[in-house]
Amino acid sequence: MKILLTVFKIIGIICLLFSELTTISIIAQQNTFSAPSILSSTGQTALSEGAFAVNPALIGRIDSGFVAVTFVPSRFGMNELNFSGIIAGNKLSDRISTMVGVSGFGTNSIYSELSAIAGISGKIGDGLLLGGSAEYSRITVKDFPSSSKVEVNFGGLLIISKEVTASASFTNILRGSFGVDSKIIRQTVLIGMGATLSSSLWLDADAVVSLNQYSGISLAARYDITDYLKCRLAVSSAPRSAEVAVAFHPIEQLTLIVRGHYHDVLGISQQLSLIWYW
Repeated sequence: MKILLTVFKIIGIICLLFSELTTISIIAQQNTFSAPSILSSTGQTALSEGAFAVNPALIGRIDSGFVAVTFVPSRFGMNELNFSGIIAGNKLSDRISTMVGVSGFGTNSIYSELSAIAGISGKIGDGLLLGGSAEYSRITVKDFPSSSKVEVNFGGLLIISKEVTASASFTNILRGSFGVDSKIIRQTVLIGMGATLSSSLWLDADAVVSLNQYSGISLAARYDITDYLKCRLAVSSAPRSAEVAVAFHPIEQLTLIVRGHYHDVLGISQQLSLIWYW
C-alpha cells in the first residue's frame, strides 16, 4: 500500500509539471534545469553566478571562473523527485563570458529528465550587455516514448547608473516543445528593474509575462550581513511561491548556499549549492 501511494504521488506531481507548471525549466521564473527557485532577471539580488542563467545577458557579469553544484534531495517533499546539476562559467575576455551546464531530475523508473545548456554574453559599450543561450531537454516517462526539445533564449541588461539596472529576457523564441503537435508551448518574458540601496542591500522587481499561460510579478531582496554571510528573500505570484536563501562565504574561493522554496500547490523543496571560484 505504501508503494502504491508513493507511485500515485509521483504521477500526480508529473501531471502538475506538464500542466500548471510547464514553466519549471530554464530561463523562466524558476531556476535552471527544474531546480525550484525564484530568480531575478537583473541579477542584483543573486547570491551566486549560477543564478545568471535566468537571463543570458547576465553571463556577461561573470568576472572569474566558477563551477556550481546544486542538489535538491526532496523536491516538493518527494525523495523520488530529487535533482542534481552542475554549471560552470568563465570570463573569456574583457567583453565576452560563457556558461555551460548539465543536470538530471528524477532517479526512479517512472520519470526522469536530462538537460544541458550553453550560453554566451557580450558587453556592448559600457552599459549594455546582450546574451543568448540554448538548452536541450529530454524527458522519459514509463510506458511512453521519450520526448526532447531545444529552447533558444535571449536577454539584455542595461546599466542605467551605479544604483539602477533594467533587464529583459525572452525564452524559447523558436517555440520549441516536447511534442510536434503540442498545444502548450512555453514562452515567457521577464522585464525587471534592480536597485542598489546601500553597500549591503539590493532589491529586484520583475514582471513575468507568459505568452500562453500565467502572468504576474516577483520581488526579491538581498542583504549582506557580513562579508561571509548573505541572505535573500523572494516572493512570486507566477506561480505563487516564496523562498529564503542563506549564503556562507568562509573563504574567498568557496560559497555554500542553503535555500528553502515553498510552492502553494506542490509544497516545500530544499536546495543545497556549492560554488568554487578560481
